[in-house]
Amino acid sequence: MRRLLLSCLALTACIPDDSQTDSEGRRTGLCIAAQLVCHDNMVKQCTPDGEQRIIITRCTADQYCAEAECRDRICDPHYRRCDEGRVLLCNQRGSLETEITDGDCQGRGLQCDDGQCVRQPCDPACGEGMYCDGEGNCLNAVCEPMVRGCVENSVRTCNQWGSGYLEELDENCGSRAQCLGDVCIPIEVPDGGPATDAGSGDNCTGHSDCPIHQQCNGFTRVCENLTPPACRENTQCPPGQFCERSPQQEVGQCQFGQPQCMEDGDCDPGMTCQRGHCIEPGTGACGNDVECGAGRICVDAVCVAGCRADADCPNGQLCRDQSCVPSQAQCVRHSDCAGDQACLNGECLRPVTRQGQACGADGDCGWGERCLALNDRPAACMGTCGTGSDCPDRSFCMAVLGARLCVPDTVASPDAGQAILNNGAACDPAAANLCKSALCTGTPRSCRANCGSDRHCSGQQVCTHLNQGNGETAYLLDLCAEPGEFNPRPGPNGAGQNCATGDACASGICLDGTCRQPCCTSDECPNRHICRQEQVSVPGASYWNVNLCIPVPPAFTLGTGAGGTPCGVAGDCRSGICTAGLCVDACCGRRDCEGLTTCIASDLRQGPEGVEAMMNLCLSP
Repeated sequence: MRRLLLSCLALTACIPDDSQTDSEGRRTGLCIAAQLVCHDNMVKQCTPDGEQRIIITRCTADQYCAEAECRDRICDPHYRRCDEGRVLLCNQRGSLETEITDGDCQGRGLQCDDGQCVRQPCDPACGEGMYCDGEGNCLNAVCEPMVRGCVENSVRTCNQWGSGYLEELDENCGSRAQCLGDVCIPIEVPDGGPATDAGSGDNCTGHSDCPIHQQCNGFTRVCENLTPPACRENTQCPPGQFCERSPQQEVGQCQFGQPQCMEDGDCDPGMTCQRGHCIEPGTGACGNDVECGAGRICVDAVCVAGCRADADCPNGQLCRDQSCVPSQAQCVRHSDCAGDQACLNGECLRPVTRQGQACGADGDCGWGERCLALNDRPAACMGTCGTGSDCPDRSFCMAVLGARLCVPDTVASPDAGQAILNNGAACDPAAANLCKSALCTGTPRSCRANCGSDRHCSGQQVCTHLNQGNGETAYLLDLCAEPGEFNPRPGPNGAGQNCATGDACASGICLDGTCRQPCCTSDECPNRHICRQEQVSVPGASYWNVNLCIPVPPAFTLGTGAGGTPCGVAGDCRSGICTAGLCVDACCGRRDCEGLTTCIASDLRQGPEGVEAMMNLCLSP
């Protein structure tokens, strides 16, 4: 059981400071009568009934609102400038400049130019995916500038040129966590024993630490016996098959046929060894399945129609002898089943659920559910969700430390009523029956959808985010809205377009000067983007965790495998993450996951101080 200490769970989990309540503690209004507050860079006053805010003063473009008054900006939001060799960055309100360099540029052999410490420029300038080495030479980038990544089981940030990762650790995952993407995911310690340093006993940091018949489990760091078709040498494969792996791989998969080579030296001059085949570089021949695209595999260095796993085939078909054939099973994927059923061993079954029931540990809960205690309330079983209608009756769909969870109404708002209304149903915020989305709005009032991505919205609506609350209770509210409905949000700019603030973006989120798209899975993201959790700053508070589509470095290989599909290397997965033979990806619900995995709220740690966070991931229960 995990206990979470939260200042505010969500809309109905606690009441913001500017709310009104009736004699029974129910929320009845938007704010306290006659109170002056800052909202959307304007000074507003609450009406006597507490239902509306009236504009008192609109701050100009050169001002920001703080403590119910308009103040002059001291700098342009998000603008960088040079000051005696230092780089200063203005915050999003224009109220503060912060030094973002470690000492002055000149002290590190660099020069400050247009708000950046730069090296000697290359002429002509380096192209995309390249960096200037400071001596006038263009070299291939090894990482995306200022983007975090995993290096030797620690989280580090790529330097501003893309030439390598900074020496300073953002976070050391240690022996109790595994670095995935750019966060540390805690791991279970086998047999309840204490975690030990890698390399002692049966623990491992890589496959080479294990005997030849075993491989290293990336989560538990324990050597485990190879499970077919995994292999490390040809003798581990059945007759007529060989262990297909590239020279860079230690663990491959048994495939039909005989290997032409195991390393480049086995091939004729000018040829290279790729996955057991000698191919000529630059001829267009394939070295792996990823290079062939959907519905095709690489056989004898040639792309042909075929499959490697059931997940490669259309619904209702299975992969047999590298070909998709009709399935005799009732289902292959969770999406083959109707309603609240899941595909378990080829049958559509209703998984055991104990949503909302009291618990003492995760093992007391149903398939994919977590035992969580929010603030001082009793622990309860909670599953994952994307929007209110995903949750069973008596639960709200809420954002909790970055995860999206079905939080029992007895935990989230024990005195407010029962959460039984799905998206679109007529509602009354003062009635006993409440919206599962916790959003009762409009005229006439109805349950508005909250959202993890645009797929939860209908018509022209987009999944946007609005700043809510004040001070330490400030948070980002996700909901489906028409463009410009909450003037000016949602803004006109789509994902990838430039922005100064979230007001310009349809998603309401501007990160590093670019509008970002919210997501449930990496498959919802544009090409060369993956779905990962980011910390978005919120005025008055520090940050809010949101899953966003983020670009990957040029050298990063992405495949097509969804969360839960088998994988041999990271490049087999759409998320770019392969752990313990399965693709790991973000999710909102179990239908986003394949195989026997489901969507589980996983514990994470973010940033140099190991900030507590959670994220929905496709994992084996």
